[in-house]
Amino acid sequence: MTDLIAAYLGHLADLGRAESTRDTYADILRRMDRQLPYGLVSACQEELHAWIFSDSHGKAHRKLCRIAANGFYDWACNPADPRLDFNPAAALPHVSAPRGRPNPVTEQQKLEMLARAARPYRDWFLTSCFTGARCTELANLDREHITERRVLLHGKGDKPRYVPTHPLVWALAQDLPPGPLTLDRRGQRLTRQQVSHRGNYQLQKVLGLVGVHMHRLRSTFGTEAYEATRDILAVQRLLGHASPSTTQIYVEVGDAALERAVAGLRAA
Repeated sequence: MTDLIAAYLGHLADLGRAESTRDTYADILRRMDRQLPYGLVSACQEELHAWIFSDSHGKAHRKLCRIAANGFYDWACNPADPRLDFNPAAALPHVSAPRGRPNPVTEQQKLEMLARAARPYRDWFLTSCFTGARCTELANLDREHITERRVLLHGKGDKPRYVPTHPLVWALAQDLPPGPLTLDRRGQRLTRQQVSHRGNYQLQKVLGLVGVHMHRLRSTFGTEAYEATRDILAVQRLLGHASPSTTQIYVEVGDAALERAVAGLRAA
């Protein structure tokens, strides 16, 4: 089964799917293969449904698992080059994408993580807070990508974008060696999943910041950038979104902004 998953990942690479996407699908498919009673090859529809719609999976994860399973079985059961003769994912129910909401960390939480976190994790947190970098962008970030003027981030689908360099990020860069920002103990570049898991562990278990995770740092950047500019299109570009409707999920508008809006209304 490992060979079949590897062949499917090679198929995705040929289609030009991003490495981060392939890594995510690989993780899901391998866990499915381990945890389903008879693996992916012999799974029935009921077993696949029960695994994907387990209570331990949130709505967003269910949707991602369904996409991964559908893609794998569609490829494996392709009549032009069949590898399996039954597609248990064919009748899986649709999972709508959950509507996100802004969830920045508080000012106290931000100060605490930057004051207490050990390196290299403090470097990750600071960079994400002041560039809006996703975990995949942190994993792809090299010291050479940071200049005094701007930071080059490689986003989803390896699409590059530039973010102006905050003074704290530039000060950090002066103390970084050449090469990747995120490394393991052997000096190897970490994957997106490793950056996410290790960062979240530091935030929640080591620093005790309950409910704080890496992606919330990106929402913090979006919210603070909007508060500084009141320009949703500028924040859209900074976050690398295709649509401002996506950016709105990352931007929290506080009560003070609502009060300023009403106070600014002209009297008759």
